[in-house]
Amino acid sequence: NYNFLKISEFFFLILLFPFAYYFLKEKKNIYFDKIDLVFLSYPISFIPNIFLLNFSYNSVIGFFSGLYLFLIYFVTKHVSIKFNLDKFYLLKQVTYLGFICGLITLIGVFLYLFDINIGAIHTIPKYPFLLFNVYFRSIAFLGSASMLAMYCIIAFLSCYFCYKNFRENKYIIIITIIIIGIFFSFSKSIVLLFSSLFLIIYFKIKKNIWKNLILFIIFLSILFHSFFSNFLIINKKNEFMKSTYFTVNNVKPLLSYENFNLIPTYYFFQKKKNFEVIKNNFPYGIGYKNFNNYRYASPEYSEKDFEYLNKFNPHSTLLGALAENGILNLTSIILILFFALKISYNLSEKYLFIILFYMLLEFTNADFLSIKLLWIFFGLIAYEYKRKSILI
Repeated sequence: NYNFLKISEFFFLILLFPFAYYFLKEKKNIYFDKIDLVFLSYPISFIPNIFLLNFSYNSVIGFFSGLYLFLIYFVTKHVSIKFNLDKFYLLKQVTYLGFICGLITLIGVFLYLFDINIGAIHTIPKYPFLLFNVYFRSIAFLGSASMLAMYCIIAFLSCYFCYKNFRENKYIIIITIIIIGIFFSFSKSIVLLFSSLFLIIYFKIKKNIWKNLILFIIFLSILFHSFFSNFLIINKKNEFMKSTYFTVNNVKPLLSYENFNLIPTYYFFQKKKNFEVIKNNFPYGIGYKNFNNYRYASPEYSEKDFEYLNKFNPHSTLLGALAENGILNLTSIILILFFALKISYNLSEKYLFIILFYMLLEFTNADFLSIKLLWIFFGLIAYEYKRKSILI
């Protein structure tokens, strides 16, 4: 099964050959810093499971997937060093990526109004948002609406930080198209975008009283996002959200009050499954991509009720790392995040820190570490570290 391979992977692997040639020819121009060792710890953390799982297919793929992500970081960093790239060059490319996603969304929605679905729209029965008399979410060929929202939000923030690199009319068009992509995703990640925008305000204002108020607003928005990702409050008379799109079959309410029920979503059950997998497989984990093979069960539910749930990935970056790949993998991720946050925070301009802050907010309910864009930003952070000799 090679469905994890995408066109971008093939292009990157092909481009590795000229990079390797350059690496061998000009060794003196390749900088291997201590920060590289921190990022290299990620693929290395997969090695123990290769032996523990007797060189199983998934364990080997796990190591090479980690190595692939490290190479994205490594190449991004060294290409930036070699060509002395402007700090906003990569942000502009990310902005154009978001623009393309937004454009696909706009075309997809327009065609869908005429009952033409080119694959850029995901039709959902009884989704909470009814628009143009139909229920749908844009996915823009990215596989899910959540992924579209993530890409467009990162592009939106990138566009905001490099707006001086665009002519005014061009900037307005690009940012508008990106916003269209975010809107039609109908994603809960929009709340996290507002958290990031408030963080921008936090770094701009001087008075501590306003700073503290902004931090409180950010905290409330994150809390709001986390709560309504894991729980739903529904009217007992209106059960349309008690569908298998949001939660398991025959879900039981956690609390009832007058006409309302508090019910757990898939994310809540996924976290319970994560904790059970961690408990039963600590400290080495169940193995890369073996989470889906674990059949989670509960006395309150039948096996059929969890049938759809057991097809999901962990949907939590840190819990998923510990559940699948063990304590070494989790430690590696924490180290990477610590250094990436510290370096980006110590930059005079906080644009990389704010973008990384948004990505980290997605860690709670998404498997975000495999997103290649994250490792490109890691490479950009390491480039800034090298260029400005930031102390860590």
